[in-house]
Amino acid sequence: MEKLKPEKEIQRAKSEILRRKLKIRDLFQNLDSLCAEGRLPESLFDSEGEIDSEDIFCAKCQTKVLATNNDIILCDGACDRGYHQLCLDPPLLTEDIPPGDESWLCPGCDCKDDCIELVNDLLGTSLSLTDTWEVSGKT
Repeated sequence: MEKLKPEKEIQRAKSEILRRKLKIRDLFQNLDSLCAEGRLPESLFDSEGEIDSEDIFCAKCQTKVLATNNDIILCDGACDRGYHQLCLDPPLLTEDIPPGDESWLCPGCDCKDDCIELVNDLLGTSLSLTDTWEVSGKT
């Protein structure tokens, strides 16, 4: 039987690590593109990042219509999107809206945040929700 060559095993392991890193990057790229749908245009925000309430619309239904217990809540993640409480699945009840300065993440940013937390725990990295998939040219 031929002796196992450590160089070949190391090269195979490096190739597999690169393949998985590229797959993770592709998944985050896809998640970023999903989180871009329904984004509020940057032109609506002033120099301090504030937006006039009359310019806010729902990323899902694309309307600005408000009703009792169906306000539009803005995501505190990186996506710049708002959602009617009842357009979310499951709907966001008024009593479940975080009070005061507590943040709320839309389903897309919440998923991305969970994925980033898992990657950070597994790899000992310190990626954050505001990082994009393009950040690093390193693999």
